[in-house]
Amino acid sequence: MPLLGRGLNGKIATPFGARHDKALIVSPFISNTVVRDFLDHTGKTHLVSRPECLQELPQETLRDCDSVSFLAPELTDESDEDAPPAKSEVLEGLHAKLFVIDRGWNASVFSGSFNATAHALQHNVEFMVELVGRKSQCGVDQFLRQAKGETNFADLLKPYDVDAPPVPADATAQQLDDLLQTVKRAIDAAGPRLIVTPADEADLFELRLEWGRAPHWPKANVKMSAWPITQQAEVGQAPDMSVVFPRLSFRG
Repeated sequence: MPLLGRGLNGKIATPFGARHDKALIVSPFISNTVVRDFLDHTGKTHLVSRPECLQELPQETLRDCDSVSFLAPELTDESDEDAPPAKSEVLEGLHAKLFVIDRGWNASVFSGSFNATAHALQHNVEFMVELVGRKSQCGVDQFLRQAKGETNFADLLKPYDVDAPPVPADATAQQLDDLLQTVKRAIDAAGPRLIVTPADEADLFELRLEWGRAPHWPKANVKMSAWPITQQAEVGQAPDMSVVFPRLSFRG
């Protein structure tokens, strides 16, 4: 069960190996270049993603897939009336990241943080675990198998209309994503570190954010703040060369 890492020491991910007899991609976010690479090196490729992401892919790419599906809407709309109010962002739709690759008699099942995107494979720090077994037990056909009297993975999916005209990507959303990626690279280049020291009272401590070198933030009309995740956003401070958060507690 290898643990595959990417993005450390500038390494580019090549986690899936060279041989792909058959592939299943399950990813909420997708890039055409990544899907095309699977299509160009795989006998058969099955794709599962979010409808709004599928509609941004070229029709040619979708038609070249052996199947294109999305999570059944009725599975994402259900709510529990007895559940307490959510304290954080409501998560809806497909979130799983899964790659199943058939190779000969065996299959590899990759699960972790990778999306099927260029950012994930070329820029981000990502991790995945690879599980290897017989394809008759954990291969692509097993994941897509439907059997009477059973509820399997394929029963959760709906086919996507590959002939639907593509919808251009939201230019504003793309600009925001590009800006976010630029900020992430700026943070990495500046070498941040957190220093924790005891405060003057028991169970209290001071948290200091320091940088190895002056961060170079993108020239954009944005405001950035940093704060401990256990605190409210109101305590946020501009991420200058040294930022101090005094008298913090382990209790939040």
